[in-house]
Amino acid sequence: DASHALQVFYVKDGIQRKPFEDDLEYLARVWKIHPYQVNSIIDQICSSKYARITSAEFRPEETDEETEREEIPEEIRTARHGRPPLALWTQFAWHKYPISFACLSGSEQGMIFLCGGMIMAEYCSLHRGALLVLDLGTNFDDSLLSEYSTRLQNSDFRFQTILVSPSDRPKVDWTGWTIARLSAGRLDQTTIVDDQSAEDATERPK
Repeated sequence: DASHALQVFYVKDGIQRKPFEDDLEYLARVWKIHPYQVNSIIDQICSSKYARITSAEFRPEETDEETEREEIPEEIRTARHGRPPLALWTQFAWHKYPISFACLSGSEQGMIFLCGGMIMAEYCSLHRGALLVLDLGTNFDDSLLSEYSTRLQNSDFRFQTILVSPSDRPKVDWTGWTIARLSAGRLDQTTIVDDQSAEDATERPK
């Protein structure tokens, strides 16, 4: 059974937050892991092979004393075992200082989602086959998507990757990837992109 030989990690951008959900709980839901496991991923996320993140840490959520805050439901406080709501503060290479997760751009939040998926798939691939499926929506521009199409082919990574895109991205460097187009839920066309075909695609008139 292939399901026992291959572990699939599915990471989707744009998942809506639940009421009272803090950053730690939200990321746990995005990555489909237990909240206790999130810190382990954040501890590794600053490695240069995942992204240009220079620091990342959880801090207690800041509250405005003048703003009345809704009472956190009892079941949520019980699940947190007394800890306060936590916010993720991250500094990318182009930031001058750490910024809270809520204030990051959509692409920056997407990079955090993606990096978490890469870390989980990489760890799993040490022991068994791993497949990372990334559904990043439209938050990644062509330049950023090209950067990760290259990063994900790093020889250090033993897992396989499927990048899902809602539209053609002809300006992205897909060298080394196989492009599969779906039409009405069926496989319509498959193309293996090598150096020459990538060059031809770049020169093809619009």
